[in-house]
Amino acid sequence: MQLLPTCLATSDSSSVRYRAKMNDEYGEASSLDLQLSISEGRPSKSKGGVQWLRWQAAEQIRLAAIEKAYAERLRELTKREMEMAQSEFARANHLWQTEKEDAERAEK
Repeated sequence: MQLLPTCLATSDSSSVRYRAKMNDEYGEASSLDLQLSISEGRPSKSKGGVQWLRWQAAEQIRLAAIEKAYAERLRELTKREMEMAQSEFARANHLWQTEKEDAERAEK
């Protein structure tokens, strides 16, 4: 799994983009792309300290919400990948047991 977080910020807007790439059950690459764009203008520090602090707090809350959604989605994808790996392992183990029994019968 390859994670590619990208954060960009400009003076009048900010954008946060998270991208995760992983292989699905067929080996094809799939990607998860979450993006948050905020086009509200930032208040000037000199205009009002309280307004600036409120804006910064709101910005941090927005970014935390995006990061949380990203983490939850990755957790879901990881869980799915683990379930698929366990299923493949169980299948391989079953095949190995079958082949072992066939080999023992052939020896007798």
